[in-house]
Amino acid sequence: MCAIPYGQMMRAKDKKYCIRLEMVTFARTHGVRPAMARFACARNTVRLWLKRFEEGGPSNLHDRSRAPKSCPHKTSPYDERKVLETRRQIPPFGPRRLHDLCGCKPSLGAIARILRENGLTKKPRRKHRRKNDLRAIKAQCSAFERIRGDTKRLYDIAC
Repeated sequence: MCAIPYGQMMRAKDKKYCIRLEMVTFARTHGVRPAMARFACARNTVRLWLKRFEEGGPSNLHDRSRAPKSCPHKTSPYDERKVLETRRQIPPFGPRRLHDLCGCKPSLGAIARILRENGLTKKPRRKHRRKNDLRAIKAQCSAFERIRGDTKRLYDIAC
């Protein structure tokens, strides 16, 4: 299936890159169809990596970012600045009151995110819950006083 020895592939830091490089070098010497058969992948996959290799060399065989290049519904910088300025003028106001006061487009969730990202909100205090100390309860009981037995009737077993 793969032309790379197993041990060499396992020692490689980037296994996908190692396989892609091997596939490209094999395809350049033997052709696309033999590379497709040797590496058990589609012709278009071999062609894709060959094209990328020819465009940018071996460094172009690494994984690319799959993150979106733009976010069309992102809050505008103007609206963010407006929310931040209003919050700095009136620190105790939360997202709902800021939304009503500013009269700007962002939703309550977006305003809360803007405040969180800029460090203008405090995390809610966690209430400390005291764990039950069972030592005092156990000390009051005498030995074998609070033991339960789990019994099961075995009617389905023939004698």
